[in-house]
Amino acid sequence: MLLQALLLATAVLGCTACTRITRLSADETADDVSVWIYDSDASPDHSIEARVRLVGGYRARIDRVTVDFAGQRHVFNGAGDTWDQEIVVHELDDISTDAEVEVVVPTPPVAADGERLLLELRVDFTRAEPGANHTFYDETRSTTFRRDVIFYTPRTSLVRRVGKAGLALLAAALVVLVIVAVRVWLVRRNQEPSNVWVLLLFPYPVLGYVAFIAPSSDATRLHGSLFVIVALVAWFALLRLPAWFARRAGLHRYTVSQVMLPMEGTDAYREPSHAVPIRPAVEIEAEWIAAGLRVRSTKREIVVGRAGITPARVPIPVVEQFGGAPFVILSRDRQLVIAMLDAIAPMLGELRCTCDHEPGELRFNAPKQVSR
Repeated sequence: MLLQALLLATAVLGCTACTRITRLSADETADDVSVWIYDSDASPDHSIEARVRLVGGYRARIDRVTVDFAGQRHVFNGAGDTWDQEIVVHELDDISTDAEVEVVVPTPPVAADGERLLLELRVDFTRAEPGANHTFYDETRSTTFRRDVIFYTPRTSLVRRVGKAGLALLAAALVVLVIVAVRVWLVRRNQEPSNVWVLLLFPYPVLGYVAFIAPSSDATRLHGSLFVIVALVAWFALLRLPAWFARRAGLHRYTVSQVMLPMEGTDAYREPSHAVPIRPAVEIEAEWIAAGLRVRSTKREIVVGRAGITPARVPIPVVEQFGGAPFVILSRDRQLVIAMLDAIAPMLGELRCTCDHEPGELRFNAPKQVSR
């Protein structure tokens, strides 16, 4: 439940963070009016989009957006909302509304590579501002933004956008590879992945906006809140790929545990106790060699295999002994694991084995009693 709550909180914070980053990333802001001009990699074969957002006041509306660009004037009317007497005039201090208009401006049919053209955008707006005694009054204002738009030839623009798409995909691939590497590192050291990694998700949406969403937006020429939400969902979906990749392309994790066995005591007046056999790692290696398996050991793990198949890896416990605690076998080949456990079951007693990608349990029987 705690993990699910953290994931939910992270998703909510991620959406909030991306929304605020989007607002902070406005090209220009004046008089509570923010403007985004999507002119990245502009070319004569495509239009330029812009978004105007107004905040503040008891009510707010954008009356008109006028764009002068490449010798042409384009006028876009706002929603034209009116409020008349609909505003409740008590407890208004915390009320704040916003308005937004999106415009599309055609580009000139011909432009030289690297040519700069001035884009002038004027916003006429009205806000209901607080007055005396919890009243309001309408205030009509205007503000103007200017921006030089750099043009590229269609071919150069396409190359630049393909490059940005490649950077976004590279960022996604790096996320997957890093998580896979960490998972493999933990598994080979016989450690379970900790839920502490969830804490790293809080800066994750910010990284996603900078490294993935922004380049993807420029590459696809898609903008707006809907695109940000879809891209953010895709960015979070990357966190599920390492587990899928590890199950299909990596080594499967087999967890082996012992069954408690009755031990015969030397004292006739004491009842038999229960314990499990414990054997040094060198004896386990010797049993696998005797079973005809290829064995190679390092300081951290024992590598066991057969001709023509990927070898299995067995992390060596810190005490360099097997028994008394579950141990792990990492392998792609189920039959190899069965052969390994068949070889050491007479030495370690009855064994039970479960796999992280297969249902059920494997059992390897041994004599029910062993002497001390």
